[in-house]
Amino acid sequence: MAEIGKRPEHRVYQRRINKKDHEEDTLVDGLNAAYAADDQSGNREYALVIWQVFAKSQRRENTILAVQSPFILRAFREAIKSHPSVPSNFEQPVELETPFQMLIHHWDDLDDYRKKTDDDDVRLHLGLLFDFMKSELGPDRERLLAAMNSQTVTYATLWTLFIPGRLLYKKENGHVWLLRCIKTAYEEYKSEGKVCHVYCLYTDFNGKIKGDATHIVNIRQKDSFGGDNPANISSLPVYPIEYWSKDEDEVAKLQERLRTRGRTFLDIKDIQLVHHDGLAQYLKEPPYDYYHSSLQSTSGFWLPFTETGRVVLDRILIDEEVVLNRASIRKNDDADPMLAPPYAYGFSPQRKAWCRYYLDNFTPITWKKEAWDSLLLKESQKLTLRALVESHVFPGNARDQAVQKGKGLVILLHGSPGSGKTLTAETSAEATKRLLLPSSLDELNKDNWPSEFEVRLKRLLHYGTRWNAVLLLDEADVFLERREDSPGSQQRNALVAG
Repeated sequence: MAEIGKRPEHRVYQRRINKKDHEEDTLVDGLNAAYAADDQSGNREYALVIWQVFAKSQRRENTILAVQSPFILRAFREAIKSHPSVPSNFEQPVELETPFQMLIHHWDDLDDYRKKTDDDDVRLHLGLLFDFMKSELGPDRERLLAAMNSQTVTYATLWTLFIPGRLLYKKENGHVWLLRCIKTAYEEYKSEGKVCHVYCLYTDFNGKIKGDATHIVNIRQKDSFGGDNPANISSLPVYPIEYWSKDEDEVAKLQERLRTRGRTFLDIKDIQLVHHDGLAQYLKEPPYDYYHSSLQSTSGFWLPFTETGRVVLDRILIDEEVVLNRASIRKNDDADPMLAPPYAYGFSPQRKAWCRYYLDNFTPITWKKEAWDSLLLKESQKLTLRALVESHVFPGNARDQAVQKGKGLVILLHGSPGSGKTLTAETSAEATKRLLLPSSLDELNKDNWPSEFEVRLKRLLHYGTRWNAVLLLDEADVFLERREDSPGSQQRNALVAG
């Protein structure tokens, strides 16, 4: 019995729908004569077997290529290794189909392998494969190369840009993010129209696990292309890095800068206070009665704003609270810092929202050394306040309520407007190098629902405990008022202490 795939020839079949509405294969010889091919058992010895599939209209709609040659499979293993469109390790024969993504993406890799190999059988069998590729894909490839040389691409041929494993260039609100291509997928939606999803690998760290994660960049036809018209490659939301610059030194400098920034990202292992100055994004949660058929599962939107001031970074807590933010990280201690995102997740004390803060906008906090000097109080009052604040030690476990109970330091400040109540809280935070977390009754009760007020208050107290912060609660005297026995006072009574 002949060995599988070692005969350096190919067989071609045409597959059509017959009068009985069944698929029927005919074998085509070199003279294009065709005859019925019910028995295809003799195919196993051929290096390549090709099926040209025709629709009822007699238009060819697909081509299937069975690669059986052990020499070509060896070239695939060594020159390509793997490809997302072909779920195989190339140890056994594989079938490829139109549009032959793997062959288009790795045309040059296979050609280089063919030129460098010393094995005559490998060279002969790869020559047979290239005969097929030039016949089936050559004209399309030439058009693609011409378009790419002019820095343009159409929506239909967008997938040819994104070769798995190659570096991609993306701008995130003006900050560069390098990603590694995994694959592409075309989809069509009622609301968005045609979309090409580019699946990318990046390096992530959630405070516990460092490794690889997946980020999807959506390229919408209606946004980036005028119908079927070509678009400039560099105008796309993401594109191969060689279309950003072909200067190897410039690319190397960028990679080293991003690798340094990535190490900063990976060093954020716990709660960290930083000063941020520049553009950021905050998570806008939809209203409770919000509904949209295409966005049923959304938990919010990232919207831009400018943040200047101290913020707290806490990746662990945002992953627990925000579904939108959870990324599946595959542990990899050797993950490349260069592929880390340009932002870290944190909380804005002023906006009271989870945010994305860009690492390039971070600077260390400069604490005032003589913070107490700016506080205009009697010296005896100042000494008492200072002693209370600086000697207070809170239990380390922010989740153990039994341990926390009664361990907080609560100070009620009262006085006329401008007497220094807010400044006292600010000074206490500054002197002890803690985050100041301000809030007010109006902010906590903005929906005028006691149940939501309680949820927000508990959440704020939990934040303050976890971050060892100074919580400034304005209008706190409302909680100390007496309940009223009068019509319409039920909601007010739900907020006061007794």
